[in-house]
Amino acid sequence: MEKEEYEAQIKALKEEIELLKKKQTYEIKRQKYGLNWIDVPEAFEKDSENKIPILEEVKEKSIKNDDGKPTHILIEGDNYHALQCLNYTHKGKVDVIYIDPPYNTGSGFRYKDKRFIDKYPDGTNVDLNSPLRHSYWLSFMSKRLSLSKKLLSNNGIIYISIDDNELYSLKLLCDSIFDESNFIGLFPRSTSSGEKTSIYNINTNQDYVLTYCKNSDSLKKSHIIKGLVKDFKEYSNPDNDPKGPWKKDSNLIKIDAGRYGYARYGITNPKTGVTYYPPVYYDENNRKQWHYVEDTFNKFLKEGKVIFESEERKNGYAFFIKKYLSEAKKDTSNISSLFLLSNEFQNGNGTKELKEIFNIGNTFPYAKPTTLIQELEKIISNKNLTILDFFAGSGTTLHATMKLNEEDGGNRQCILVQLNENNICEEVTYERNRRVMQGYTNSKGEQIPGLGNSLKYYKTAFIGQNNCKNANDDDRTELAKKAGCLLSLGENTLDEICSTEYYQLFTGSKEATAVYFTDDYEKFDEFKEKVAELAPKFKKTFVYIFAWSSADDFAYEFEDIPNIQIKAIPLPILEIYKSIYNV
Repeated sequence: MEKEEYEAQIKALKEEIELLKKKQTYEIKRQKYGLNWIDVPEAFEKDSENKIPILEEVKEKSIKNDDGKPTHILIEGDNYHALQCLNYTHKGKVDVIYIDPPYNTGSGFRYKDKRFIDKYPDGTNVDLNSPLRHSYWLSFMSKRLSLSKKLLSNNGIIYISIDDNELYSLKLLCDSIFDESNFIGLFPRSTSSGEKTSIYNINTNQDYVLTYCKNSDSLKKSHIIKGLVKDFKEYSNPDNDPKGPWKKDSNLIKIDAGRYGYARYGITNPKTGVTYYPPVYYDENNRKQWHYVEDTFNKFLKEGKVIFESEERKNGYAFFIKKYLSEAKKDTSNISSLFLLSNEFQNGNGTKELKEIFNIGNTFPYAKPTTLIQELEKIISNKNLTILDFFAGSGTTLHATMKLNEEDGGNRQCILVQLNENNICEEVTYERNRRVMQGYTNSKGEQIPGLGNSLKYYKTAFIGQNNCKNANDDDRTELAKKAGCLLSLGENTLDEICSTEYYQLFTGSKEATAVYFTDDYEKFDEFKEKVAELAPKFKKTFVYIFAWSSADDFAYEFEDIPNIQIKAIPLPILEIYKSIYNV
């Protein structure tokens, strides 16, 4: 057999082996591993079941402060519908999501099982013994987490508070939605220090913050997670050292048996002649040596970094080595997975904060403290974050965001979503942050000044007679007329300055939005004049025009106006909704 034939056979065998390897890998991957549950269909109100979701502004609840600080968003409604709307306005724009969903402890979680909605129109309370307890919760969470993933930016991070009841199910669910490779960490949090009733005499004083990112490769490259800021208060310069602030470095270090004697030499005080040696411990687990080898110590001695003191220190060694602030390589340290175990992150602090704001107790049970949210936001170096909390509860996330902006000069914008069941959204979420923005009197009778900032209040609403997949021309026409809040929110141009039967105008800090929302073009020339007046005042103006397909045919109408971007409505909205319909 010729050499060429052998080489050809070897090549063919190698290719076959590679194909077999790929097939084996595929077979392994296609095997089902992970979480399985009964996906129980969720019922919604009749008005929303087969209609198209939109947002409507509640103008009387708007808070406006001309202080240059962010305008935050509060959406009243079921978070499932709000997330659908946000998938149009904020797809790929959210940097941080923090949520505190129901823990499914056997009380407080209600699920609307579509199969039994005729018997339980308000839903079923899910108790510990319910055979569908975990299936209800997972069906509830999976839809909302799937929608939230689409909102995250490429460097986006999601934090989820959870306890032992659903931690393990949630981890597997997030592995399937966000991908296991995007798991960042699990951070236990101290919830309380007191004793609780327990049949096993074991207190459960912790819950967890489960953390994922949108794209681990992108997040690593961005270096956006900066770690925890180091405390440099211990550095000072009492002797006016020209090298700058310093602190006393330790002169002893624990050694293992293999390195015993590695740095055990005599250190002589040149003034007193006293020589020091490391202590001799016969316990192998408690052996000590000098922190530095002899050559390094002598080098430090020549540089003046070794200081001999007049009196012996408590450990018996009257000297120390200067460690300069300039030698600290990083101003941050890696984050310990235990960084939330401090008492400052406990629930009791959240309760105290609410009591101070409302002057009454137990306004909202189990409220998280602002320190928790602030610490999670501080980890990220960007101070211009868009932050979303779609289980807003008492509104801690917005309060914490405003406090952090006040501390570090940040420009973080917060979006909250909260159902108004038992008037929570209006009387707790909104009212708390209104007081924080405008000022309030605390339980001691002291006047606490407001933090400023502004807020827009929206409600989810529904239009048309059909869902997005079956929308007819009447549905599309109505959607275009009612899309103003979606469009202005998507462009972050939140202040409506003009509204007619044909068009709307909105402005933001740097950009503007103009919407011609009807197929009756009688007032289109008037609309163009308004846009021509508006556009020069802003960096960019987004012009939305009703069109059955593309808005390209209208481009020539605005070619003389600078900084214009023309878009069509309502089809792009419907296309986004269709892409998430089956979620």
